[in-house]
Amino acid sequence: MILLSKAAIRVSTRRLEKLSQKGLLPLDGSSDSQVAAHFEVLVEAYRGGPEAADRAAFALAYRGFGCARLRDAIVRELHPQCKGATDLAAQLEAATPDLVDAQSDEGLAEIEAAVNWMESDKLPRQLRGIVSFIVDMFRPENGVALKVIDPVTYWATDQPETPEQLSHSYLTNMIAAGIGDGIYDDTAIMAVLGKADEDAPVLAIPSAMSEGGLYRASDQALVGASVQQLVAGTLLGRAVVSYIPYFSDEQRVTVAAATAPCLIALFDRILDSNPTAAGQLLAGLAEVLDGLDLGHSGGELVTSA
Repeated sequence: MILLSKAAIRVSTRRLEKLSQKGLLPLDGSSDSQVAAHFEVLVEAYRGGPEAADRAAFALAYRGFGCARLRDAIVRELHPQCKGATDLAAQLEAATPDLVDAQSDEGLAEIEAAVNWMESDKLPRQLRGIVSFIVDMFRPENGVALKVIDPVTYWATDQPETPEQLSHSYLTNMIAAGIGDGIYDDTAIMAVLGKADEDAPVLAIPSAMSEGGLYRASDQALVGASVQQLVAGTLLGRAVVSYIPYFSDEQRVTVAAATAPCLIALFDRILDSNPTAAGQLLAGLAEVLDGLDLGHSGGELVTSA
């Protein structure tokens, strides 16, 4: 309380106890300046209402601060049927599903069914922001993705692929990378990543996605990574969502946190296969983050490897 008073941050003893019970206090080992900055963000971010504490945990991570609640909050965002990381860990331990053969008719039908579900109103509300984010990446006015011209479509319509067509292809291949044995068409993915020479580090990303099983690896990262690594993953997610100009602040914060486990798992794979490319990619993302309004927790952009 004395430290907070010196920093002109007013938090009553009762509220401090409530924040502690919700797992929103600074991590052990935080310096005095980090504690003060953490509470400055927390007091601003925490508001009443449903899921207020989870949103506050996301807001802290978005600004570079970790708390005990972060892991369970991300689990609830990605897996609404789970109460927290313990439930997700039990699911992972209970079964190891076979990877779907994305090249077979049956496998592709299963993947398409999953994509159709993601594009429908049956998708849990918590995940809709991620899907809308993917569609927005391909809108020309946002300047995120390159135009994709499919010869057949262009011949018939005299137009490049639409954002909806590209996002559908992107989702299809992301699900093939997630539950299947890897992507089978990197056109939409490379449209987001941009032009790259054969030896460019960006090509390590679709290469890592070609291994398949990325969603399970993401869940494993979510369960096993340290809180600091989840914060780093959220900051990487922040670098990605910074390219979408029309997101609300709440959308940016939530999507950044929700993409953290997948980004950690993806970079772990790249780090294992191509450490140089991983370092270059992280440096590029850190450059995007440079100058943004971070609280600066003192953490580094590292993966769980």
